[in-house]
Amino acid sequence: MLQDIVTVFTRELKEILQMRGTKRSGWINVLVVIGIMGVYMPLMSGREWVTNLLNPISFAWLPLFLVIGVVADSFAGERERHTLETLLASRLPDRAILLGKMSAAVLYSFSIGISGLLVGALALNIVHPEEGIRFYPLNTFASLLALNFLAPLLLAGLGVLVSLKAQTARQAYQRISIVLLILWVLPNLALIAVPESLRSQVALQLGGLDYWSILFGVIAIMAGVDALLVWICLKRFKRTRLALIL
Repeated sequence: MLQDIVTVFTRELKEILQMRGTKRSGWINVLVVIGIMGVYMPLMSGREWVTNLLNPISFAWLPLFLVIGVVADSFAGERERHTLETLLASRLPDRAILLGKMSAAVLYSFSIGISGLLVGALALNIVHPEEGIRFYPLNTFASLLALNFLAPLLLAGLGVLVSLKAQTARQAYQRISIVLLILWVLPNLALIAVPESLRSQVALQLGGLDYWSILFGVIAIMAGVDALLVWICLKRFKRTRLALIL
């Protein structure tokens, strides 16, 4: 079973890295995301980029836009290209196909997100060497690692459920984008739009809260939701059902 998952994972990751025929524009998108997360925003934020957890979290959704295309293409795209029939006709178990595709999408987003964080810390140390070597505190970096893994896994689970029913990759992409917009982008934009005076008042009122306990609670909830989504995907993914809508 594990070997079959690795087989699908390797195949999917190779296609992702080749950007399925749009290699140049695909890599440009990756570099733009890493440039924003790893150069522009860290230099604009200064030292707070590595000391204030909210700064990198606020831009952690950027890699998720790239993984949307991967997840949308996972089944709906293959259905369009008429390659899904070949995959379903193989000896590979249903679970291996599903988990291999999801793993590739999650690793793709996770790698971009972590690359942005590491490049950001490096850029700060290069531009401001006089302040000494700076890096994210251990608890901050561990939290960012967890969020950069759990967020794309959440999106991959939702994306697979959408992609299984969508007739085209474009249709799947639009539907998953709406989910990301509601869950992540709108709350961040709302936070940015709130006046500084109001934010200060709210921060004062919430000053006694244990933010780390809240964050760990959020991570635990995300992990539980992710596990539930993976279970649902495993239950819903049946090649016989997919074959009927090819």
